[in-house]
Amino acid sequence: YTAKVSVRTVNRPAGGRVTLSFQAQDKAAHFLGLPPQSVLLPDGAAKDWRSLALSFTVPKAGKWAKTRNLLVTLGTKDSPGSSVWFDDFQISETPAASAAGGVAE
Repeated sequence: YTAKVSVRTVNRPAGGRVTLSFQAQDKAAHFLGLPPQSVLLPDGAAKDWRSLALSFTVPKAGKWAKTRNLLVTLGTKDSPGSSVWFDDFQISETPAASAAGGVAE
């Protein structure tokens, strides 16, 4: 899968996190106890729109093999007093994608 979203921030402090993540759940909608696969927006304000992208193939072994729901989350942390906007979210199924993510201007 590949997820993409545009992000803009104002007054984001150093260390303030903005993330795009994948999380796995089983068929009963219980989390599998695995860490989210994430990409972070680099430190500093993004006064112009920036693109965050994350590609991930669900492994067929281990706890990941129990995945029935793949949640995509957008989040912020440690960003008091800041504003964050998300826009133009997209998700697509991409064959044989490896775990990769990034930020584009």
